[in-house]
Amino acid sequence: HAAGGVIERAEVTALRSLEDGVEVVTADGGMRRAAKVVLAAGAFSQRIARTIGENIPLETERGYNTTLPADAFDLRTQVTFGGHGFVVTRLSTGIRVGGAAELGGLQRAPNFRRSEAMLKKAQAFLPGLKPGGGVQWMGFRPSLPDSLPAIGYA
Repeated sequence: HAAGGVIERAEVTALRSLEDGVEVVTADGGMRRAAKVVLAAGAFSQRIARTIGENIPLETERGYNTTLPADAFDLRTQVTFGGHGFVVTRLSTGIRVGGAAELGGLQRAPNFRRSEAMLKKAQAFLPGLKPGGGVQWMGFRPSLPDSLPAIGYA
């Protein structure tokens, strides 16, 4: 409980407006009622908001990266290649090469050519970088036309 509220984690599929609040429909078929709801579903917020007739002008940016084994390069600090659109970062699990953003929505299959292109650029800038054994990843980022957060009552 936080200031009289309940924080609960669930996969929400829809919201329904009620006279005295909101009904939250979850993926497991459950329903919960609340006086107020904070919609913090990232790139999926638009889809859920539409179920109660709200239109958030939200687009989905998709970011790409490849995480290489820790011995792929002796990287001692993060290196940003701003003019080339990628960053190389040391993590506890390895070396991450990432950055690209694509406006691809939630449904389209990942285009891992983006992460492959960043990895090739990184090899050109970091002689000795070993590109083998990497794990590619793509994730969703919510994005508004003006890049400002969407905060307020609906």
